[in-house]
Amino acid sequence: MENNTETNKTINKLKACLNSLFVISSSLDKEEIMGKILDQVKNLIECEKASLFVVNEERDQLVFLLSSDEDDNKNLANMRLKMSEGMAGTVWENGVFVFSNDLSKDIRFSKKGDEKTNTTTNSILSVPLVLSGEIVGVLNAINKIDKNFELMDVELLQYIAMQASMSMKNSKLYELATVDSLTGLNNKGYFQTRINEEFKRSMRYKQPLSVIMFDIDFFKAVNDTYGHKSGDYVLKEIAGVLRDSCRNNVDIPCRVGGEEFCVISPETSEADAFHLAERVRKEVEKITLKIDDKISIKKTLSAGVASINEKSNSFEEVIDSADKALYHSKGNGRNQVTKFSEIDKGN
Repeated sequence: MENNTETNKTINKLKACLNSLFVISSSLDKEEIMGKILDQVKNLIECEKASLFVVNEERDQLVFLLSSDEDDNKNLANMRLKMSEGMAGTVWENGVFVFSNDLSKDIRFSKKGDEKTNTTTNSILSVPLVLSGEIVGVLNAINKIDKNFELMDVELLQYIAMQASMSMKNSKLYELATVDSLTGLNNKGYFQTRINEEFKRSMRYKQPLSVIMFDIDFFKAVNDTYGHKSGDYVLKEIAGVLRDSCRNNVDIPCRVGGEEFCVISPETSEADAFHLAERVRKEVEKITLKIDDKISIKKTLSAGVASINEKSNSFEEVIDSADKALYHSKGNGRNQVTKFSEIDKGN
C-alpha cells in the first residue's frame, strides 16, 4: 500500500512537472520565464526557495540573476561566483548535479550567500542549465522542506532545467529576431508587426493611437568627423534616453533606420504624444556626449507626431503623417517637434 502511495505521488509530480513546462515554454519573455521556472522548482521539489545563476559573457563568473525570495533578490544583486566556488560553482566546473543535505559538513559549500542574506542554507540541490552543449547557468533548489533531497528530486530538477534551457533559447532567438543589436531597442520588423496590431486594436475599440518619429540632427557629421564607432556610441546613448523616457509596458520604442527612431504610443492622443516627444527632445538636448573621453559634443533631435482618426484607412497612413511632421520639423530649423494636425491647419 505504501509503495502504491509513493508511486501515485511520483506520477502526480511528473504530471505537474509536464504541466509546468507547458506554461514555461508558452512565454518568450525572459523575466517571465525565469520567474515561472523558480516558482515551479519550489512547488515540485518542495523546497523553501529557488535561485538561478548565469554565466557572464566573458565566461569567467557565475552571476546571480534571480531568486524566488524577494529579499534575496535585493541582497544578492551583486553576487558573483568563480568556477568551483560554492555548490553552484562546482556544478559549473564539473557539468553535473550536486546535492547535500547537511551543508555544515560539506566543504564545497560557500557561505557567501548566507552572509549577504542573513539566512541559513541547510540543504541544496544544484543542476546545470545547458544550451548547445555549453553550461549557461545553474539552477538551485534550497532547503528541502521536512526531509532530504533524493534522486527523484534530482530527476525532476534536471528535467525542469532541460526544458527551461530550451525555453530560454527560444527567448534568445526571439530577442535576436526582434531587437536591434546596437541599441537594444525593438527593431524595424518588430515595429511593423506591432504598429499593424495596435492600429487594428485602436480602430476596433475606437481608442487613440499615436506615432512619434525621431531623427538625430546632423548625425552624418558624427560619422564623417569621428568615425562609425563614435556614431554607434551616439546612437546607443540617445536610444537610452528614449527608452528611459517612455512609459513601461505602454510605449513601444523602436529603431527603424540608421539614425531614425519611432515610438508607438497606444491609447495616447496626439497632444499627449507631443508632450512625450518634447520630453525626449529636451533630455537629449541637455546631455553632453564624450567621444573617446576627450571630445564633447551635443546632439539634438527633430520629431513628428501623428495620430489615427476616424478617417484613417491603414497604419501606413499614420506613419506617413508622422514622417511628414518630422520633415516639417527638420525643414523649419530642426531641434523641434511638430504635430501633423498643425501642418494640416497651416500653422
